[in-house]
Amino acid sequence: MNTRTNHGAIVPIERIELLPFTLPTPPPEMKWHHEDGWNDGDLPRGTRPFIEGEKPQKGDFCIADGESVWQGSINWWSDLHASSVCRYRTTRPLLFTYSGNEWTWHRAGDPMLCDVKRKVALLRTTEELPAVKGENWFWLDDSIIGWRYADEKPDDSPPWTEWHGGPCPLKDEEVEEWDIKYRTNLVENKADANAPIYNRAGIARTLTAEEVRAIAIGRARDNVRKWENIVDAMTRPNRIRWAKNRLAFFRAVLADLEASAP
Repeated sequence: MNTRTNHGAIVPIERIELLPFTLPTPPPEMKWHHEDGWNDGDLPRGTRPFIEGEKPQKGDFCIADGESVWQGSINWWSDLHASSVCRYRTTRPLLFTYSGNEWTWHRAGDPMLCDVKRKVALLRTTEELPAVKGENWFWLDDSIIGWRYADEKPDDSPPWTEWHGGPCPLKDEEVEEWDIKYRTNLVENKADANAPIYNRAGIARTLTAEEVRAIAIGRARDNVRKWENIVDAMTRPNRIRWAKNRLAFFRAVLADLEASAP
């Protein structure tokens, strides 16, 4: 095939043959559910084919052989495996075990799912690469098929352990959710005067009125200390006002309890 340039010269043009679309490399000792019939564009970024034996779930997509339009998987509510006459794709992570470690499958160009600040080891076909921070890896490498964390998991202890003198570990928008989930509401959760306690001899008895009052005062003081720390940790004005209102409420509860002394 020839073409003519702006200067009138005739030059030959070589026909460029595009390579056929091929599926990415599956995890070791795994096989894709349906390996034939895939076309360029069938696997957008962030999607993967089904592995052999995988069951459809809500949000997965499938296409029958000979069709051209992908549709939502229609049998995700059943316990059936994927149909042998359909191709399936999903956005769900694919976990697999290799050399005694659990890995997350990765395809070059897909979104980076790991925490980029943590140390991450990569699996290149069957070669494990030394761990470095996730942000330092070249994630477009076609030979990478998996990743895993190679450092200690950050401390995820319950946030209320930090209220005892430490800085508030929550973001401003998380504090309200924490308050709803973990706070002790003294109005609704008063100490039960009929709850038994046990003396040294193991004999049960009910709490006295003074003991109930002492427990309630202790809870109120704990809440006051917690919300004083929360107010100190706030940065946005609207959140500061909201936290101060909560602190004022618990201070009022504490004042009422202390004023109720016989």
